Amino acid sequence: MSANDHTTAHEEAHTGPIKTPKQLLAAVFFSFVVPVFAIIGLVFYVSSANKPEAGAADTEKALTQRIQKIGMVEIRDANRPLKSGEDVYKAQCVACHASGAAGAPKFGDSAAWAPRIQTGFEALWNSALKGKGAMSAQGGGDFADLEIGRAVVYLTAAAGGKFAEPAAPASTAAAPAANAAPAVSAPASPPVATVAAPAAASPAAPAVTVAAAGAGESLYKELCVTCHATGVVGSPKFGDKAAWAPRLKTGLDALTASVVNGKGAMPAKGGSVTATDAEIRAAVLYMAAAAGGKFAESAAPAAAAPAAPVKVAAAGGGSGAGEALYKQACGTCHAAGIAGSPKFGDKAAWAPRIKTGLDTLTASAIKGKGAMPPKGGSSASDADIRSAVEYMVDAAK
Repeated sequence: MSANDHTTAHEEAHTGPIKTPKQLLAAVFFSFVVPVFAIIGLVFYVSSANKPEAGAADTEKALTQRIQKIGMVEIRDANRPLKSGEDVYKAQCVACHASGAAGAPKFGDSAAWAPRIQTGFEALWNSALKGKGAMSAQGGGDFADLEIGRAVVYLTAAAGGKFAEPAAPASTAAAPAANAAPAVSAPASPPVATVAAPAAASPAAPAVTVAAAGAGESLYKELCVTCHATGVVGSPKFGDKAAWAPRLKTGLDALTASVVNGKGAMPAKGGSVTATDAEIRAAVLYMAAAAGGKFAESAAPAAAAPAAPVKVAAAGGGSGAGEALYKQACGTCHAAGIAGSPKFGDKAAWAPRIKTGLDTLTASAIKGKGAMPPKGGSSASDADIRSAVEYMVDAAK
């Protein structure tokens, strides 16, 4: 054996198994790539096995919860004692009103509550029930509307308000009366709107005072609140003594005449086509009294007896119902284009609004938009609001 052969054998004994680039690539592949895929496959195998959800030891119960129906019926005790305003405030209102979160007026902050108190109890109660700004609607929740009203009184009283608590419905007293007059309730096939037909003066009924506070308040809530609750286009706010003072000096007759004939942006009779002069006078008395007016609540001359209601509107949702609601509430602003509202029949003003669709227009009317309060300040149903929107849209096509 030569010395050269001995050196070659010695070198081969110290070389590794990887001698070519192909062998290097194969070694890398089997050393790194294959183990990675093996780990991924193992994880997938383990995670795909059927196992109960974390915290769901009772698999039957978990399955029942997943397949239960979306709708649920919650039964509450209708005869439970009503909560006080303080109780409702502590349970529901304190979260925002205690700290003034999201622009809510703080509890007891007279400066923040003063302009709101001037709008009147009904406007505040309505805002609480239907929602306003960041405050969601409180009506239909854990508390009855009457309890929400008591909370409003409690909140305003802490800031200097003097509102009286809304009275509980006298259900027990109303029951015998309802039983005693079963003929009054007739089967309601299609809902109808009623307009009082003019009747001859009845001197035999002097006890019926057309200008009673109840009648005035009713007409105010139905019609006048649209503008006077917020002071739209210069109308004096309800309860604002400073704004009403110069008007009260002109006297009741002058104020009533201004409303009957129309003045400034206010159309004749506030846009109503059904209210009588006596009812307008009653509404003026109601608003004047809220602002410190001391007019005598005397009956209008030759007070008319209550007229028999005349059925004029067809089934709810029809053009008749929409027209009736327009004349009763919407016409106050839309007849004259008050506060930027599109005038009735003005195709140019209505065109971009009609493009948004009937559903969008109806939603704006229900929730309120700009100077328009929710539902135009009325208590109409959503279906009636839609009918009124359809009536106005049809007139602008």
